[in-house]
Amino acid sequence: MYEIFVGRQPIYTPNLEVYGYELFFRDQEIGEADIKDLSVASYQVMLNSLLEMGLEQLVGKNRVFFNVTPEVLRSEFLQSLDRNQVVLELVDGTAITDELIALLKQVADRGFTVALDNYVYLNSTRQLMETARIVKINMNSLNEEELSTQVKILRHYNVKLVAERLETKEKFELARRLGFDYFQGYFLTYPNILKGKRLPTNRIMILQLMSKLHEPNIKVKEIEELISKDVSLSYRLLRYINSAHFALPEPIDSIHRAVIMVGLERIKSWVSLLALSRVDDKPHDLLVTALTRAKMCELLATAAGRPNAKSYFMVGLFSLVDVLTDLPMAEIINSLPVTDEIKQALAARGGDMGAALECAIAYERSNWEKVLYANLDNQAVIANYMQAIEWAGDLGSELMIA
Repeated sequence: MYEIFVGRQPIYTPNLEVYGYELFFRDQEIGEADIKDLSVASYQVMLNSLLEMGLEQLVGKNRVFFNVTPEVLRSEFLQSLDRNQVVLELVDGTAITDELIALLKQVADRGFTVALDNYVYLNSTRQLMETARIVKINMNSLNEEELSTQVKILRHYNVKLVAERLETKEKFELARRLGFDYFQGYFLTYPNILKGKRLPTNRIMILQLMSKLHEPNIKVKEIEELISKDVSLSYRLLRYINSAHFALPEPIDSIHRAVIMVGLERIKSWVSLLALSRVDDKPHDLLVTALTRAKMCELLATAAGRPNAKSYFMVGLFSLVDVLTDLPMAEIINSLPVTDEIKQALAARGGDMGAALECAIAYERSNWEKVLYANLDNQAVIANYMQAIEWAGDLGSELMIA
């Protein structure tokens, strides 16, 4: 068992009834959180809330505010969130770009409510009002005249205003006089830290599941069988499918029915995140290296016209399996549901798959004399590696949540 933490602070109506809760990252029960990456912190809060502790237990049927970055807005993991309950709160200080505006429009079009944290209306920030429906204003960052001006301007838009960082009675009364819709801050309630337990996941099962998830013709029954082998993943899936998000008339008590209800695409998105994030005692960079090799091998095979490029992905992904699991490669290979060709590539760099892996590793280690594969020229290999690095880096950020 591992301890997990989620911070929670209510947001109140003028009658001091709870309108919703903001959930935020905490890595310990007491003290401030050590946040090295805002996107990683956001993913961790979502996964802990949704799959570990249960969103219904944390907020009931109230609105829930999750802090998000552009990277999170691009993620498929948003499919797992209830757009009628979840508010996506753009973190303070996010650079306003054309891509950000497009991302906010996309999630708003999908039915999510967009909130802006610590917002000040300026010419440079005006574009954000195209999609925002909730605006949070820091009561400590502006004087009374500036706050009044902001409220008057923002009342021309279809938004609700939240007075945040309310730390004194005077600030709370000022916010009420100015006509704010909702209120949040230490004066009303300090954040409380909720603690839960996370079940460990079997590492070999993780790798088997990742292998199956990347097969193009994967069947529901195969996913069902693999999830059923792991108590932790089975528990999370059943709790998720029986949450208020699905509002089912009767409980789902079998993995088969749960997989059918959730759908393979959603299963793939959150199980991939959940599964690899559970390799708890290994450096994050090790996972990114394995992902880079996997994508590099797949891209090399595609460029060389190989018909089974997805199998090359598996070779790269499993190339560090012995380091990740602290088990001999020979022992692991026998337990993996992969072809003899993949096993040969992993065991002895044999065959064409082994050659692709050898090329990826050589590039990774700057061993330029061995950066060779099929009939591809250097520029093609370089382009593939750059693409693999970018892909692995993006996914790696999502996986670094434990």
